[in-house]
Amino acid sequence: MKTRILSQGMLDGACLLYAIVNAKKALTHPNHLTHTFIAQTSLRARWKELISIVGSPHKYLNGDGSDYSLRSNTEPQIICSIITNAFLIFGGPHQFTVRHIDLNEMHQIDYADQVVIFCIQPPIDHWLVAVGKTKKSPPSSL
Repeated sequence: MKTRILSQGMLDGACLLYAIVNAKKALTHPNHLTHTFIAQTSLRARWKELISIVGSPHKYLNGDGSDYSLRSNTEPQIICSIITNAFLIFGGPHQFTVRHIDLNEMHQIDYADQVVIFCIQPPIDHWLVAVGKTKKSPPSSL
């Protein structure tokens, strides 16, 4: 991936956590602005809890934490654990699977009530979330 600007997670390794938070937002508050979502979910307070589930926050946030690609038999278990704990912090279980998926399959998913958290690589592992387009709210009247 050739980019001209830095994206979230390129330096701090928190891209997986941001992908999870954005997945949660897309599934539960798709039409809210980010500041409303942060306030309604107490995300600032919960961020500390999210950071604590990654094992070694110092190592994770110095950039090493972004290396959660699915290259070994244990890495899917690590991803499942992080996602499960993150969703529990938000107060509810969610059904999900961790597996390899190709781009063609991603195009076939109905994003009305699903999201895909995925990793792109190399030169670095970078986690993102694919979400559906939200319905626009009608303009409010004064």
